[in-house]
Amino acid sequence: MRASLAEATADLRAIEKGARCAMRMLAVAVAFCAALAAQPAADLDQLFHARQWFELRSAVTDRSRALMRAAVATVFNDPETAERLLRNVIKSAPASNDADEAYGMLLQIYLRSGQYGRWVTTYRQEASRCRSMM
Repeated sequence: MRASLAEATADLRAIEKGARCAMRMLAVAVAFCAALAAQPAADLDQLFHARQWFELRSAVTDRSRALMRAAVATVFNDPETAERLLRNVIKSAPASNDADEAYGMLLQIYLRSGQYGRWVTTYRQEASRCRSMM
């Protein structure tokens, strides 16, 4: 009887140790997920420039820069949302690198959807903007 009681006590301790280990692993996983959710803008830029679209989509939130949200909308075929966000990017900082990227994405949307007239108009706007910056 004593042997079985000692074995049961040892088994219980092993179970408790395993449960503590599982709780620690769960805490690490939760912390990792929280860190991913709060990804800094630099990480989003890296995903954007590396064309890691699925990872970018997972990392972008409602608080992310408009350009990142627009990139996700462009790549995953939501042209209405993308165009609205891209126009806002261009309007808010017309001489920025973000505006350059925004024009490029707008041109991509128009070309992909067969809106050649809008493509030409947007291309001329961008060319005019570029000439004025020289």
